Amino acid sequence: MKRSAILLALLLLTTSASGAAQPLSFGQALQRVMATYPSLQVAQEQLQKAKQDRVKVESQLGWVLGAQAGVSHDVSPLTGTPADTATLGTSLNRGLASGGTLGISGSYNYTDSSFSFPGLPNPSYMGRVDLNWRKPLERGAGNPDYKQGLISADASAAIAQANLHSARDQIAQQTMSLFYGAALTWAQLQNARDGVQRAKRLLRHVRSNARLGLAEDKDLLQSEAQLRAQSAQVDALIAAWETQRTSLNRLMGQPADAEFVPVLPAETAPVQGDAAAIYKQALAYSPDLARLKAQVDIAQAQLARSRDAKRSQLDLVMGIGAGNLQGVSTPTNVNQSDYAASVQLQYQKALDRRGVDAAVVQAELDRSIAQRQLQSTKDDIRYNITGLLDDLRASRDAVDAQHQRVTAEQKKLKDAEQRYRSGRADTIEVIQFENDLFFARLALEQQRISLIQKRFALELLRGSLWDTIRLPAQYR
Repeated sequence: MKRSAILLALLLLTTSASGAAQPLSFGQALQRVMATYPSLQVAQEQLQKAKQDRVKVESQLGWVLGAQAGVSHDVSPLTGTPADTATLGTSLNRGLASGGTLGISGSYNYTDSSFSFPGLPNPSYMGRVDLNWRKPLERGAGNPDYKQGLISADASAAIAQANLHSARDQIAQQTMSLFYGAALTWAQLQNARDGVQRAKRLLRHVRSNARLGLAEDKDLLQSEAQLRAQSAQVDALIAAWETQRTSLNRLMGQPADAEFVPVLPAETAPVQGDAAAIYKQALAYSPDLARLKAQVDIAQAQLARSRDAKRSQLDLVMGIGAGNLQGVSTPTNVNQSDYAASVQLQYQKALDRRGVDAAVVQAELDRSIAQRQLQSTKDDIRYNITGLLDDLRASRDAVDAQHQRVTAEQKKLKDAEQRYRSGRADTIEVIQFENDLFFARLALEQQRISLIQKRFALELLRGSLWDTIRLPAQYR
């Protein structure tokens, strides 16, 4: 009993010291956790990484510059004599949103042969410029790889955003569990402390009566046992409080022994909106639903690409160019220019189509799976909302009932104490009523905290919880 008194005195001294124990609400605790929790930072970096996928896809339509240069000494295929050659070439190509390609190229060749023939320039200088355009008529028409790639990239970013929100919600649930567990322990500790004070008063009264011969030994033993039981309860609750305080401090990134007092709202406001409105809000917020919608988009994009891959390749290729040949020749020097143009149809068809057919089937199954999971998640959200609203109504009724029970137990105990002083009640009756009040207050705090937790769970489900929590912009 002395140990309990010392522990309780130390706890009260710690929590009452100016500046030692700060009041802490759930919102403040959650905000501190969000500011330092590493998994949020990882999820945010994953989101930034996913956003780069769109940049990579958009770059497919960028210009590509190519260049080449070289010299060689070889036997000329025209004259059969040794020749020195120098070449210089460059090209500029880009893909088009329509699926085609556009390119321009230029080249310059210098050739010097050890033997020259009449009419052929030696050395010779050849310059050429070409413009080429390719348009797919079947496979690749409309550039599905590019367009569906953009859809997939945006969907990947949406998944990363949903993962960030999921991580945020999981941290909120973890914080909620620790905070309200600690709040319940704190309330139980205060209730047990009140029980110790009442047991001490009863023991003093019994001892006084014993000195006057108005109380028996059994009354004294019962009173002492009641005080020891309440003191043991305080010991256990102090140990539980220390453990929960340490866990919550660790989650908030504070020193393990940092002191705080959990603060609960005095009243839990009624839920705003009916089930249909809450369901609509939950659908708009749900990270799981957003992730599945993005997966449906990715599956749909993959299906479009797979279907395009089944088509035969039929491309229209057009080119136009101009060249100029100059050089020293006999009997006259050469300086000739001419133009070139071409039109081609290129066709290609895979004879074994099992691979592309299998890819289409897989994409269709991926889409079907994601759509079924999407509908299942919507049903889960609807049932969760219905269950939470029913639980909230039941919990509110239970809190009201427990308030009435506590009031009745207080009156019952007060009446028993008055009758005990006048000798019309025995010690065991007073102790029993003390315990009834203790457990009634305990049940009230349990129901009250359960009501608050369910309310926060509903706010988390509909996404409105984050409207009241100040977070860094990257975590919203």
